[in-house]
Amino acid sequence: MQNKKVTSIRIDPRIWKEIRKYAIDTGIGVGEFVEHLLTIFLSPYLEKGKPSFSTARSDFLWEDGLVYFNSGALATNPTRVIGKVTSYLYELGKYGGSSREMCERLEQEDITCRRNLALALGAEVDEILYEANTTRSLRLAFNISKTFRKLSATDKILTTDFEHDSIKHVLFMEFKSKTKEVPLLQAFRKGYDKNEILELFTSAIDHHSKLLFISHIPYLGGKLPVDEIVEIAMDRNPNTICIVDGAHALGQLRIDVKRINCDFYAVNAHKFGLGLPAFGALYANARYLEELSSTRNREKFPIYDSYTVSSKFRTDEELGTINGAAIVSFNEAFRILYDHYGIDRVQTRILSLAKYFVEYIQKDKTLAPVSPMTPELISGVNCFTINNYSYDEYSKLVEVLENKYKIICKALKRPPCIRICLHYFNSENDIDRFFEALRKEAAA
Repeated sequence: MQNKKVTSIRIDPRIWKEIRKYAIDTGIGVGEFVEHLLTIFLSPYLEKGKPSFSTARSDFLWEDGLVYFNSGALATNPTRVIGKVTSYLYELGKYGGSSREMCERLEQEDITCRRNLALALGAEVDEILYEANTTRSLRLAFNISKTFRKLSATDKILTTDFEHDSIKHVLFMEFKSKTKEVPLLQAFRKGYDKNEILELFTSAIDHHSKLLFISHIPYLGGKLPVDEIVEIAMDRNPNTICIVDGAHALGQLRIDVKRINCDFYAVNAHKFGLGLPAFGALYANARYLEELSSTRNREKFPIYDSYTVSSKFRTDEELGTINGAAIVSFNEAFRILYDHYGIDRVQTRILSLAKYFVEYIQKDKTLAPVSPMTPELISGVNCFTINNYSYDEYSKLVEVLENKYKIICKALKRPPCIRICLHYFNSENDIDRFFEALRKEAAA
């Protein structure tokens, strides 16, 4: 962000009085508070210089020395995103949510958001469905699938043992009573080689496999070759419905749902997408939406808040309430990731950092990888263990790293490990600092 010096600014005396009171109460300097306030409000309008990952920290309002390795759980929002949301909420308070100005603003944000999501996923605009998060998006995909595929006692749903517990719960709840089994492939635990993983799916998929559910990037890290896995499934049974969890992929990878050839692909905005929580999306192949929205099947459409679907598939009588602030945040985050830096450059940067991180794991015999470490299977999400640490020990270590070293990461329960999520704003120096701190604290 280019520095622009503000030479003078007039503030209403009543507001100035409140600023001084706030500054005294919080112990922050008046000048520092005003600087932060102006940064938030003006950041969406400041010109950006040539994109450079070396200056990426200027995209955020972090305190000095903070290292953020937790994008896989909750994004740290760039200043421009905070500024856009603040501006939107200000207008909402000024004009009222149902005013003509805000209705027109929100309609345009909606159009822009669907277009941005379509570009990010390689889909058509009308194939984008809104939801609150990835879990709800996947539940919607499962519900649509049930409308088109009636599973018998001999049919199977295929998944892996590396899916998130919340999604596995939904999967079992929706399908267990109608399936013979839900095979859990030990995809990564068997080996870290891509060919081994493909062989596992090849041996498991047959003509009884009616639904395939896999994560593009599992929550424990690595990356599945989803396009090749889907191809295997379609070769064995062309009627297989393929659903992909892309919760950690949006904002990290170049996604192309048409190349993957999946039926559904679910994402959220609050992880690598850098947006606010409570906003997700589902790509649904148009053939399902066309069929469900037809007059004869309208009552089967498993969608109750019709802002979920584009205007092509809804009527005015069906409209609910749209999540305006979250949509505004995603649109600005999209501009940063896709227009400013470029998703291909972001993807290359993350992979470069992941390789640097993996080198540390491979050199230290006290550490053992949980996620794949081969170049073709790595991603920005990486998990590892330390000797025989328990989950409680990892939790205490993560707390020390944050409080003592300002390094934010996450301890996972299943299996007990530490997860590091690398985004474009991280650096090799951040990774160096992490392992230096880890050596000191783990040894202690």
